[in-house]
Amino acid sequence: TKDDGLTVVGPETEIIYTLTYQNIGSQNASGVVITETVPDGTIFNAANSDSGWMQAGTSNPCTDGMAEGTVCEYTVGDLDVADGAQTVLFAVDVVDATTLNTYIPALDSIDNTTSIEDDGTNGADPDTSNNSDDDNDAIMDQFSKQLVEINQPALTTPPTIPADSPVSIGTILTYEIVLYIPGTDSSLPNPIVLDTVVVE
Repeated sequence: TKDDGLTVVGPETEIIYTLTYQNIGSQNASGVVITETVPDGTIFNAANSDSGWMQAGTSNPCTDGMAEGTVCEYTVGDLDVADGAQTVLFAVDVVDATTLNTYIPALDSIDNTTSIEDDGTNGADPDTSNNSDDDNDAIMDQFSKQLVEINQPALTTPPTIPADSPVSIGTILTYEIVLYIPGTDSSLPNPIVLDTVVVE
């Protein structure tokens, strides 16, 4: 199985997939390899991945910043029926806001699929239906996706201004607006909010 604990991501979100694997069959397995692909809209995060991820078919490691489409393999080796569940981490970072917005709207989620297989030395796998799993996170872009629109109705009467904080005509008022990714405690990086306040 795999899970990153997220449902929505934004620019530069760090995604750490926890891959859980176990031999639940009736025969021991050898030459077991887990295969991952860096998803579209992301780059590989080596620092938060477990060591041992290698570029597919080579003896070269997958390194920090490798682009989408990079195929990485993690060699488990022997995996016996008696072995318990084990985990390995595979991490990526969503690209920056400028780059991410070049994908939208064609790309509206970060989709990742993991597969695992052995070398067949002990016989064919009688059930391959549980040899892969995926994880999908919706993308919140910094302009339009899943943002909550805040509308201030027109004022019918002048607002009451506290005596200790007077303003006058022509005063520039500055407000800090922080937007959060729904379902998380993470603020949206570099949101753009346009508004006009006029003191009359």
